[in-house]
Amino acid sequence: MTDKTELDYLAEIARWTREAALPLFRERVERLLDTEAKKRAYAAMDGDATKVAIEKATGVNFSRDINPWIKLWGAEGILEKGSNPPKATFTLAELGIDPAPAKATRARKVAS
Repeated sequence: MTDKTELDYLAEIARWTREAALPLFRERVERLLDTEAKKRAYAAMDGDATKVAIEKATGVNFSRDINPWIKLWGAEGILEKGSNPPKATFTLAELGIDPAPAKATRARKVAS
């Protein structure tokens, strides 16, 4: 039998608390991510992606669209506080929410 430290117990409590919160968060996230663009933006917020990377991955303007979403989502508690770049509290997969289809890409013009 292994001896658990206080940190081990706290980590286990945090894991089970997070697990218990999933149904509540799912409902909130589904309500807030009511468009495919919002789902793509939220999914791109992994804590490592820069504004430019999020914009590129989603096809959505950061300043005009994503910034206001970040403010709302932060206030709603679905983004980790103080994370810069922004980080989603849960992934869509953890919440059992289907991801949005990838952004449409423009066909390249072929030189003739």
